[in-house]
Amino acid sequence: MRDAGFLLRALLALAVAGGGLWLALRPPETYPDLTEQPATQAEALARRLLRSDPANPYRWCDLGEALAETGKIAEARLCFRRAVELGPNIPPVLMRAAGFHIRVGEARTALPHMLRILELVPDYDAIIFYYTDRLIPFDELLPQLARNPRAARSHFRFLLQSGDAGRARAAWHSLCEHRLANDELAAAYLELLLRKAEYHEALATWVAWLGPRAGDYPVRNLVYNGSFENEPSGSPLDWRIRPLEGVQAVRDPARAREGRASLKLSFPGTANFDYSHVSQLVVVPAGRYRLSAWIASQDLTTDQGLFLRLSETGSGNRVLAETQHITGTTDWQFVEAEVVAPRTLLAAIQLCRRPSRKFDNKIRGAAWVDAVRLERRP
Repeated sequence: MRDAGFLLRALLALAVAGGGLWLALRPPETYPDLTEQPATQAEALARRLLRSDPANPYRWCDLGEALAETGKIAEARLCFRRAVELGPNIPPVLMRAAGFHIRVGEARTALPHMLRILELVPDYDAIIFYYTDRLIPFDELLPQLARNPRAARSHFRFLLQSGDAGRARAAWHSLCEHRLANDELAAAYLELLLRKAEYHEALATWVAWLGPRAGDYPVRNLVYNGSFENEPSGSPLDWRIRPLEGVQAVRDPARAREGRASLKLSFPGTANFDYSHVSQLVVVPAGRYRLSAWIASQDLTTDQGLFLRLSETGSGNRVLAETQHITGTTDWQFVEAEVVAPRTLLAAIQLCRRPSRKFDNKIRGAAWVDAVRLERRP
């Protein structure tokens, strides 16, 4: 009996292995490309394929598309309805059904299929947004997208990439209304507004988004987060720190002239750095201003120290003001410079160090910066 049981198990294993080998080696199942067939032949072939596999939603799509080509729209509509019933969670099926309804002028019928795809996968975002933004009234589309936070944010990024400031504005308000916005999206939106030279709108949008975080910005100080109380948000109207190998630029909660933190810069003594990697864009209305900050240093070498610079953005990057330089070892030193803005402009505040022309030019040491301000003067 034991020998018989062993033989039976062996035969079963061999059968399974043989079947698996056949499945692995058999040629893949293929279907002819119906788009290469004349319309009537494509329809006949699609019907034959469907009869052999009536539960396959793809075959219903094939027949629906073939019928649409021959002008049998009502029958095609029934085929796509059946396809969606059989494959309600299959994105390609839903996309083909949506494509049919779009082709026959039924965009609102296509919309639920596209919204369902957005719930399932991000792969079709761009093509879906391309069609929805052209075929669905925008005020109808935004509330529908807001039900899917991922899709709503993806749609907003799509609008930003297209450069459509008007629709991006409406989408931003929708995101805020439904509490779907975040600092990353705010930063991306501000980038678009600033590229379009919509300076006042960019500033108003940023202040509204900040809410209580704004503090005295921009009423008393045109520099946001001037005391480095918060980690940089990524916004162009906040501090941005570009990495530079060997130089560390970090918030330091252990030392502050004002508030709870400052920005600490550490130089390793390995290079004659040309440094301007900490910066913030500021919208400056026409008028007179004072640019100021408090800077402390420890063993900061070379004849070229740290200073604050304000430059107009755009062609030429015209320098508007520079403060005095700080070197060596000092306690908190107040640095300042007068600024005149002849018109409303976008300017960049930068923490800078110029390369030294001396033989001993590799900068080493540390500096702390705090309470950076750009204040209107009478």
